[in-house]
Amino acid sequence: MPQFKELRSFVSVVSSGSLSNSAKTLQLSKSTISRHLKNLEQDVGSILLKRMPNSLVPTEAGLCFYDYCEQILSIAKEAKQELDTLDEKVQGEVVIYVDTGLLRGWLGDVVTQFLTRFPDVSVTLKTDIKSNSNQWQDNILLYMGQLPESSQRQEKLCILWQGVFGSKDYFKCNGYPNSPEDLINTHWLQLIGNKNEQLVMTNQGGETLSVPVPSSRIQSDQLVLQGDAISQGHGLGLLPLWQAKMRLNAHPECFERCLKDWVGHPVPIWLCYPFGKLAKKQRAFIEHIKSNLPQEWDNELCQEM
Repeated sequence: MPQFKELRSFVSVVSSGSLSNSAKTLQLSKSTISRHLKNLEQDVGSILLKRMPNSLVPTEAGLCFYDYCEQILSIAKEAKQELDTLDEKVQGEVVIYVDTGLLRGWLGDVVTQFLTRFPDVSVTLKTDIKSNSNQWQDNILLYMGQLPESSQRQEKLCILWQGVFGSKDYFKCNGYPNSPEDLINTHWLQLIGNKNEQLVMTNQGGETLSVPVPSSRIQSDQLVLQGDAISQGHGLGLLPLWQAKMRLNAHPECFERCLKDWVGHPVPIWLCYPFGKLAKKQRAFIEHIKSNLPQEWDNELCQEM
């Protein structure tokens, strides 16, 4: 049976057309390559090369065999790379770009568990996600909402439904809305980037209402800041139910939900990472994230109101 070294010599000679060029490329003697070719022809039982005065030219059988040799060597290379990864140690820095809305109440504990599991790894969390920057596209991204333009592999982990929230002081001064139409006359807090002029709300019975978005005196581009503005009594606004629950666990009575039978448009949570072969430390972090998602992120639970 042919050996890989013989196949490599054959492919090199066919590509270069001479023993001398192949000897330089493979860093072998011409006599060694000649022996490889002779053994290969004996193994396959066919003449693969014509010996010309100044070159070696593949026969018809040689051309056919050459295509298979390239495939065999390519598969062997991939197999070797996979075997190498089995011995690869999970170590080094893992850079994670993350939406600030995911930092509180979940990701910190997940990262701590990851560091405990892999003591030779360090994690760098960055929140400067800019749609005009390519830096984060070479790393792992955890994002809430509509993704910036990206060339990465994209996995939707779940969707989070949103409710309308306000502080107790706000409700004390302004009362509670009884229906989505009442939001027109409230102090509304709008996230920057939400360009919809209509607020679409859906109730448990499947009824949908669309109301004009009230003018917003305070706007932010981060859900964390949106939650701060709501808890400070500046007005009413949408928050993902999961994120609101995390904040209420940490700061009871900072705000409360109104219009409890209604939800706003859902917010998707994305896991993105580069195409191609990832470093073992990156693959380990992705597997760790997927196995440590909050129970509330289950799609069915997220749709409960």
